[in-house]
Amino acid sequence: MNRLPVWLRDAAWSLGYAAIFHAAFRTAHLFWYLPAGVRFAALLFSPYRRWPWLITAESLLYVVFLYSPFVASHGVAGIALLVSNPLLAAVGAWWLRRSGWSAPPSSPAAMARLLASFALAASGALLGNLLYPFSEAARLSSALLYLQLVLGDYIG
Repeated sequence: MNRLPVWLRDAAWSLGYAAIFHAAFRTAHLFWYLPAGVRFAALLFSPYRRWPWLITAESLLYVVFLYSPFVASHGVAGIALLVSNPLLAAVGAWWLRRSGWSAPPSSPAAMARLLASFALAASGALLGNLLYPFSEAARLSSALLYLQLVLGDYIG
């Protein structure tokens, strides 16, 4: 049996990722954002060549299905804002892989790198969310909203 071309396998993985991300998105809350954990794990355990596929799948999911009214009202700026979230959140997984991470963490230093990479990914996602108008959080102060966004991505 012929093996599938690499690009086709990567495309299939990205579709599976998008389905899992969408299911996790349906359970998400501002203070517990499970899709952030799905994204982090997918990036951490996938080869770098698959990262553009995963980020593109998530971005398309945001733009076409989850936030289409936001895109319709904000146009290209809305698309750029939604695409920036997975791009900036990928920084934590990239940094952890570059620092010589191994599973499971075998020392306190390795665990500290893992936790720091979670914080870096959550902070990156926060940068992507700074301008997004969260309707359910409109009554929160900016500092409280940002804290909940970072903690939500960190816990998720």
